[in-house]
Amino acid sequence: MDQVDRVAGRVSLAALTGLVGGAAMATYKGHPLPKTCIATAASFALVGTACFGFERLSNVAIRQLTMAPSSQEDRNTEQVFYASHALGGMIGGGITGALFQHRPIPGMMLCTPLMIGVAYAELCLEKERKERLRQRLLTTNNEKSNDDTSDSEDNIESKA
Repeated sequence: MDQVDRVAGRVSLAALTGLVGGAAMATYKGHPLPKTCIATAASFALVGTACFGFERLSNVAIRQLTMAPSSQEDRNTEQVFYASHALGGMIGGGITGALFQHRPIPGMMLCTPLMIGVAYAELCLEKERKERLRQRLLTTNNEKSNDDTSDSEDNIESKA
């Protein structure tokens, strides 16, 4: 179920991006705004579903096929992450390219670099989130140790 939630969040973001892009395109070209926004959002959601759905399937398949030793787990995790995004971009881009233009290769060539860029952005955001959490834990621990120290100093002074 976690995999479905992950795909749903990314597809929703893709649809929202399509909605904004459709509004900009409609304004620029003078097309009807609601029709263009909805059509562009639906197209972005379709591409997002294909790419991110196959990315998740690829991720699960690669993890099952390459059970790595725990010492290589961190390095292997990034490699699997990039590989699954690239494979999802190739398969999803090929499908959407075939659906939209009857030419799968241009769809693959467009979606694969985009998915690798998404993987890079997700890894950077994850590292930043972990660093903020680490900093928050250090700050909390320092505050607790300072409180404990000041409490013990107050107890010593009151006994004296």
